[in-house]
Amino acid sequence: MNHPRWFIALLSPPPVTTAVEALARESCRYWGDGRALRSPPHVTLIPPFRRSEDAIAPVKTWLRTTAQKYQPLEMTWSGWDCFAPRVIYLAVPPTEPLRHLRQQLMDGIRDEFAIDHPRDRDRPFCPHVTLAYTGQKHRDFEPLWHTMPKEPFAATFTARSLTLLRDSGHGWDVDGHYPFATEIAEP
Repeated sequence: MNHPRWFIALLSPPPVTTAVEALARESCRYWGDGRALRSPPHVTLIPPFRRSEDAIAPVKTWLRTTAQKYQPLEMTWSGWDCFAPRVIYLAVPPTEPLRHLRQQLMDGIRDEFAIDHPRDRDRPFCPHVTLAYTGQKHRDFEPLWHTMPKEPFAATFTARSLTLLRDSGHGWDVDGHYPFATEIAEP
C-alpha cells in the first residue's frame, strides 16, 4: 500500500505568495511545464517522505514542539537562477539561522522517525523557490534561459511557522502550520 507523501517547508505570506505565483505561471508558460504550480511557493526543509495517516500524527506533535524552539526567520527571496537544465528558481540566501534550522530538522526527523534523505544530507543546502521545471536537454536549455524574460523580483518577509504539506495526488496541500516561538527565551 502506498502511503501519502509529505514534506516540510517555509511558506511566504499572502502578498508574496501572490506575486511569486504570478512569476511561476509566466515561467511555466514559457517552458511549457506546469508542475511547479502544484504546490504553494515554498522553501523545502525536509523533502518528500511517505507516512501513513496514523504514522504522521507523532510527526505533527514533534513539529509543533520543535517549531517552538526557534524564532521567526527573516527571509529574502530574490534573483533568478537555475539548476540547469531542469529547474528555474528564485534564490534564497542560505543564512545561518536557515541553515541551522534545516540541519536540526534533518537530524531530528532522522533520529525520531527514521526519515532520512542521505542524498540531501550530503550535498550543500541551496534554498530556493521553484518557479518552473523546463523539460529541456542541456543543448536546448542555454539559448532559452538567456532569452527568457526575467522580471526583477525581491521580497523580504518573516517566516513565522513550519508548514507540513501533503500530496493530494493532484498537488500539494497545506496540512498544518507549526508556529515558531514568539518571544526570545531567557537563558
